[in-house]
Amino acid sequence: MDFEFSPLDYQDIEIDNKDIIQIFGKTLDGKTICVLDYTKNFFYVITENEEKIKKMLEKENLDYETAEKNYLGKKVDSIRVYCLHRKIKETTEKIKIHDKSAIVLEKDINSITRYIIEKNLKPLFTYKISGQVLNNSDEFSGLDKSLDVDFVLKLDKILEESEKVLKPKVIALDIETEKFEIGKGKILMIALVSDKFKKVLTWKTSKSRSKASCIDYKKGTP
Repeated sequence: MDFEFSPLDYQDIEIDNKDIIQIFGKTLDGKTICVLDYTKNFFYVITENEEKIKKMLEKENLDYETAEKNYLGKKVDSIRVYCLHRKIKETTEKIKIHDKSAIVLEKDINSITRYIIEKNLKPLFTYKISGQVLNNSDEFSGLDKSLDVDFVLKLDKILEESEKVLKPKVIALDIETEKFEIGKGKILMIALVSDKFKKVLTWKTSKSRSKASCIDYKKGTP
């Protein structure tokens, strides 16, 4: 089934020893959707002891492949190592034990950033995607049953990127108090800003009573 949707939020989880990305978004007709996709996390190793590192990776049952990598302005041979995101730190430490001079690259890229880079699925942009709608499915350990969205889709393909960019309704809130410490002091004013909306809520005390007022924000107002 095909959908056009805009990603709004991403979460990474692990199910059955597989890294999975949840992409929460909205379809063009305003329905909420969660797209589930398997992802492979990886990092690079530059080493002069390539065979030794490969044997260590095979012993750990980790997939790898040789890859050309740009390093300090030069193209060098490297090993691209695939593993669960939670095991990257542990795996790189084992590599350094086997080869102290090994150079490890891109081990600090988190799972969500890696996914967005590799799949080019950027937030707020609109994409046409295809996949299988999940309804009380046992795949992903029944995750779709617990998600509060209109559709849950197992991603098959990203078909195309549209020029449409989603503009969500957002409001920024700023509260000023008479004390610097968080949670203390009387509120002096509250500023609210969104698209085509700028207001300041404030109040003053007279001898008879306290009075609240709403002020339209004007550019250049101190």
